[in-house]
Amino acid sequence: MTEERTECLTLKGLSVFLVVLVQTCSASIRLDRRRHSDEL
Repeated sequence: MTEERTECLTLKGLSVFLVVLVQTCSASIRLDRRRHSDEL
């Protein structure tokens, strides 16, 4: 029981971590594009 629960928790944590990583990466890319467009 406990092992299965921990596995589910770790999977949920990994999924959330991946989503946050993707969001931060996309946000940084958008900021970089804005900076480049402003320079041009």
